[in-house]
Amino acid sequence: MSKTVQSNPVSQSAVAALDRLPVYVTVGQAAEYLGISTSQIANFFDSGELAAVNIGSPGAKRPAYRIARADLAAFERRRTTKL
Repeated sequence: MSKTVQSNPVSQSAVAALDRLPVYVTVGQAAEYLGISTSQIANFFDSGELAAVNIGSPGAKRPAYRIARADLAAFERRRTTKL
């Protein structure tokens, strides 16, 4: 008898909520969706756990990061544990 290994589950309601987000979300939107602070999102950027695109103008004083909805979903799948 063989066992089937399943990827980390994400609830249907979480998938529906994610589908309502724009294709690219702001750091604030990502933090709100995940229920964490924007500084925690920045830490995930720094560690390489979450990818972001800087849409700010070259030479801008500060970056304007956006996170692809697909990257947010992949991050969530990687970090979801079955209890």
